[in-house]
Amino acid sequence: ERGVGVLFSTARMAMITAGITFVWAVCGMVYYGVNNSAGNLPGSLYATTAILAMVELPGLLFGALVTHPRFGRKHTTSACMALASASTLLVVVLDGTAETSAAVVGKLAGAAAFAAVYVYAAELMPTLQRTAGVGICSQMARVGSAAATGLVSIVPDTVSFTIFGLAGLLGALVTEVALVETRGAPMPNTVAEAVQGSARLRASKAAARDGSVDERATLLSAAGHEHAV
Repeated sequence: ERGVGVLFSTARMAMITAGITFVWAVCGMVYYGVNNSAGNLPGSLYATTAILAMVELPGLLFGALVTHPRFGRKHTTSACMALASASTLLVVVLDGTAETSAAVVGKLAGAAAFAAVYVYAAELMPTLQRTAGVGICSQMARVGSAAATGLVSIVPDTVSFTIFGLAGLLGALVTEVALVETRGAPMPNTVAEAVQGSARLRASKAAARDGSVDERATLLSAAGHEHAV
């Protein structure tokens, strides 16, 4: 079945789609919100902007943990968002260099979350809807970044960073509750496969293991029968 509507064809698939698009919106909000607040942070605007730019690389490397078999997609994404949440909330209560440092960590975590969700979103979508699904996620990130720009321009820093922090916390919770782990699982071709995630891989391994056990038992039984004869 074709069409974007497939992404909302079942309650579980709709939850996954809504969850990952919300996470992308939060990523855009935190990432661009911190970046656009550089002029409002203590210290030199030029130094702060340069530092915020330089943390992109370690952020991307941190986000690459999403591909590590030990950590997987789900927990890496939620951890990045939780770190971004904690850092941006600390900006509200700290002063001086500590405040700027917290914002830098928030930008690093935002970059890491962005790197993670690019991989994660593609693995959550069925084959025929994958391109459209990731495209919807990308558009929601633009919505989040636009909202962040408006917040930075209109409200005080304490309010905007509080919103960024709470949004990051909610994004981490949504990741843990609404999304499935896809680590090690083949790319899903159907909705039924997409909603299972790595559970499908574990089920196939268990079935293969049970099949091997049954085959071995059959061979042993046959060998015992021949010996008796």
